[in-house]
Amino acid sequence: MEFGKSYESHETIVSRNLHIRAQLGAGMLPVLPFEKPLIERQLEAVKQEQDDMGRELSVVNQHSSETWHDNHAAKAVERYSKVVHTKGTRLVETLSRLVEFDYPPEGDEVTLGSVLELRFGSSDEAETAIVTGTAREMEDLEGIRVPDIFMPITLQSPIGMALLGARAGDDIIYEVGGRPRQAHVLSVRRLEP
Repeated sequence: MEFGKSYESHETIVSRNLHIRAQLGAGMLPVLPFEKPLIERQLEAVKQEQDDMGRELSVVNQHSSETWHDNHAAKAVERYSKVVHTKGTRLVETLSRLVEFDYPPEGDEVTLGSVLELRFGSSDEAETAIVTGTAREMEDLEGIRVPDIFMPITLQSPIGMALLGARAGDDIIYEVGGRPRQAHVLSVRRLEP
């Protein structure tokens, strides 16, 4: 097994989910193959933003006749730079905790990389969801074959944890803000690259 990767070529979904739960319990973040490069690109964007802010701060300071403690434009850049720094720090920390899992094997049990049809609460409408490690936005799944309308569900979310191991026909209960929620799993299939 390669460092940073966690999968076997003939694993079952049951053994895969046990391994995923163990990784989550150890503070690691199981992800699909496309997710690490995505986070690396986000980190590069943060670095570029930090460089841009440094240049902007230099310009603001050169064009200001005020002293540093009275320079409102410089203070605004400085405040925003702290936000960007925090984002960068989180991305670096996230990268250090990633464990890559391959796309899932065939099977009817929900795992990282499953595409689901779900019905939430008493709604009659079905929604398509994809279980990811960290990807939360639709554009994060660029280059992956996905349904037209879908919702990423991360393993770290309450519903993601509750879904892990569920099968078509199962009802799952999870909490959001201390309130119980319910979802019904209509179908499960694998995400394919």
